[in-house]
Amino acid sequence: MKTTDKFSFLLLCLAIVAVGCDENKSPATSSNGTAYQQPQPSSDAAAAQTRPLTAEESAEVKSQGLNPEGMVVQTQPQQPQEPMALVYLDQFMGSANTSIPVKIADLISIKTDQLKFRFGGQSYDYSGHYAILFPQARKHSGSILGFGGPTKAKYVFIHSSGLDMPMQDATVWESKGGFIDVEAMGHEFICSGSFEMQN
Repeated sequence: MKTTDKFSFLLLCLAIVAVGCDENKSPATSSNGTAYQQPQPSSDAAAAQTRPLTAEESAEVKSQGLNPEGMVVQTQPQQPQEPMALVYLDQFMGSANTSIPVKIADLISIKTDQLKFRFGGQSYDYSGHYAILFPQARKHSGSILGFGGPTKAKYVFIHSSGLDMPMQDATVWESKGGFIDVEAMGHEFICSGSFEMQN
């Protein structure tokens, strides 16, 4: 055997021995990909949480030839989801009839043919027709002494920014020339553009 071959063989043997000695430190995994591991010291306690293995998980670790004693499952805390709206624009960054998801908190100003919002870390002052779909209707203040309350419409049709949306039994919170705020089917729609209303 040549010297280089002996040296390569020796390195291979050392690697095999190192893997064999370290086998109980390797994380075990469940059939669904959950990693079981020994607890690791962490300086960021809020970043991850751990829990002990269940009886079924311990049995699964044992079936992989590992010792489950002291092993834990690391879980990530749930991050609260920010509510989003879908914004339809006639023109946006060179594209016609574009729809983009925008955090509701990033809708800064909503006026007739003027929309100010943040998207992708940048602020935009948009002029033109648009429509906004809120997945859940926002809370609106009620009427004062019976004046200024919402009206009902049998049908409302929004035709703006490539969006053709018919709504039945709609509550109209605001309607003026070229602008409507309407609630139907549990959603809320704001349209600055073309719409029709049938009472």
